[in-house]
Amino acid sequence: MIEETDWMKNLLPQHYMCEPKENGVCCYSPTGIDDDEHWLFIIKAIKHKFSKRFIEVFHQVCSDHIKFTVYIRKIKE
Repeated sequence: MIEETDWMKNLLPQHYMCEPKENGVCCYSPTGIDDDEHWLFIIKAIKHKFSKRFIEVFHQVCSDHIKFTVYIRKIKE
């Protein structure tokens, strides 16, 4: 999930940190995103990028999207 993590870092505002996990990318920020329109743009970009590999976005902290994980299917080799 290294390439996916790098892509997420470029998509999100600079105050977010992203870490690869076994089945996705965990993203967190001290301030998050409080603009619904901005968040919807991000979700649309994630779904478009990962298409059929996209599983879900799970929020560990819901308020302002401070901490969430984007679950992605691995590429079959």
